[in-house]
Amino acid sequence: MRKPRVYRQDLSTEEGKRLKFLEDMTDLYKAELEFPSPEGGRTRIIALNLYAEIMTNSEGTYFFERNQKKIKVQNPHDFLKATLEINESLFPELPFNGGAIGFAGYSYSFLFEDIEPPRNNPVGIPDLHFLYHSDYFIFSGKDFIECSHLHLDYEGEQSEKEIMKLMRRYREKLFSSNKPDQNQMFSIQGIKSHTDKDHFIASVHELKSKIQNGDIFQAVLSQRWTGEFTGKSINYYKKLKKGKIKMDLEDLL
Repeated sequence: MRKPRVYRQDLSTEEGKRLKFLEDMTDLYKAELEFPSPEGGRTRIIALNLYAEIMTNSEGTYFFERNQKKIKVQNPHDFLKATLEINESLFPELPFNGGAIGFAGYSYSFLFEDIEPPRNNPVGIPDLHFLYHSDYFIFSGKDFIECSHLHLDYEGEQSEKEIMKLMRRYREKLFSSNKPDQNQMFSIQGIKSHTDKDHFIASVHELKSKIQNGDIFQAVLSQRWTGEFTGKSINYYKKLKKGKIKMDLEDLL
């Protein structure tokens, strides 16, 4: 894979606000990072437009590049080092100038240690998986509305002027795709507890009696709620993470 040329466009506050919907956008190969900023506050990076990826499986480590066949990698560590040689001095004020986003699991260390690796992977999660994207949106400032758009040109076949036009067209395409659809919806029906109100109250009295008798000094009385879920669980998780989900369980208690 060629070392990419990196291009940057600093966006207006208004455009940064319009791009905040990327946080909720569901994309199979979208990557998102958030971390404390050295200048204070936090920085959020959203990577889109997958170009290539490197991943391990039961047969070894393979590199997949867009529109090309997979290539087996003998030494993934050296391969990653070579592909991540990005010119950090290009935009020193930015926390990210391109590269790859992903993870290396604990079993990845077996490549460097004289330890016999596990014979199977019951969970099915790869030991290493990194994604190389073409477009990165770096959000910072209050409410994450300060935004810079980075584009990594892996092909090197277009001029700077053409790349700048390409970046603007890509954002326009994102804006036009920002429409509510059924894939972003979810519902939870038939919510019920595993216990009824009378049994729960009786359990409270029982625990209070045990505390008074000195058998225990504290207890956590919980109950499990279940319901029928439809939709994509990732959408539910994102709204739950933001504290935007409220359930009225008063009638069920």
